[in-house]
Amino acid sequence: MKSTPIRGIDMKLKSMNPPVFSFARGTIIAGAVLLLISTNGHAQTPMRGGQHQLTRAEVRAGLIELESVGYNPALSNNLEYPNDIIGAQKRLFEKHRAAKESGASQNQ
Repeated sequence: MKSTPIRGIDMKLKSMNPPVFSFARGTIIAGAVLLLISTNGHAQTPMRGGQHQLTRAEVRAGLIELESVGYNPALSNNLEYPNDIIGAQKRLFEKHRAAKESGASQNQ
């Protein structure tokens, strides 16, 4: 008994162009591999100069220090954002410098 192909499948196979299908499949696979490699490479980028990624506690401590010199993220205006955080960082730098100078003068 001779088996006959199912009509719908047989027509579908005849209508597919194997080189085009193969190229499209290869392109999709190559794109997926490149995407995975680039994503993994970015996630594994080492910090330079002995730096490490900040922990949540370090970020929170930094924010508390900025708030101690008047920075309030809740009151930040999007139009003034760079200026208000930069101003707070400058005030914090001056605070640390003054504390360092007063500590150095007391040790002498």
